Amino acid sequence: MSKIWSTVVSLIGAGAWIPWVIILLLKVFRKGKVDFHERLPAQIGYTAWGIVVILEGSLRALGADMFITKMTLSLTKCKDNSKHNLECWFFQPGALPGGRLARENWRSFYPTMVRVSQPQLYGMVFH
Repeated sequence: MSKIWSTVVSLIGAGAWIPWVIILLLKVFRKGKVDFHERLPAQIGYTAWGIVVILEGSLRALGADMFITKMTLSLTKCKDNSKHNLECWFFQPGALPGGRLARENWRSFYPTMVRVSQPQLYGMVFH
């Protein structure tokens, strides 16, 4: 009889660990996301290099700190449903100066770290 009770108590004790194991597995294997909030309407233009889109806003990581190695923007023309995939070219921490793009303030976007605890303002140029 004591073997049955020891087995029941062991199973109950092991069962108490199941929620903690599930929480740990979810934290380890959860994919993070980056949330982008636009501050101003997008600036779209054509230059000698082709289509250029400038986005301003704040980036915030959801779930876990994220290390960004590539960022793309997909545009679809309503007229003929043609798709254009643009890569992030440069960025500037903080707000972009309106109409004045000082070249010395710009640097390559990659790699960059976005943290859960610190949303940051960014200006990004997609080309």
